Amino acid sequence: MNNQEIIAEKISFLIERSSYTKSEIARLMGVTRGSVQGWTRKGSISRQNLIKLCAMLDVSLDSILVDNENSYVFDNSEISILKEDIKRQIDLYPNTKIEILKAIKTMLDS
Repeated sequence: MNNQEIIAEKISFLIERSSYTKSEIARLMGVTRGSVQGWTRKGSISRQNLIKLCAMLDVSLDSILVDNENSYVFDNSEISILKEDIKRQIDLYPNTKIEILKAIKTMLDS
């Protein structure tokens, strides 16, 4: 199974176990239902949407990015880019749950 298939399988599983339908996720995230279908079938999701989806489903990025053998689905350069995107997202919301965001940012810096 390739990386995209692993991501698609994990996203599909996480959505199925959530209280949201694919249509609700699409509406709340401002994307089309077809986009959500693409995530669950092809694993094709942008970093920004992956971050939003994980927040919406209240799951860690690792639940999607780490395969069953505890190795990352993405390589280290992709993980670094993803971490930088998350830090930028955190910086956009400085007054929201400040202590939690600072802890996450500190964790990502390590």
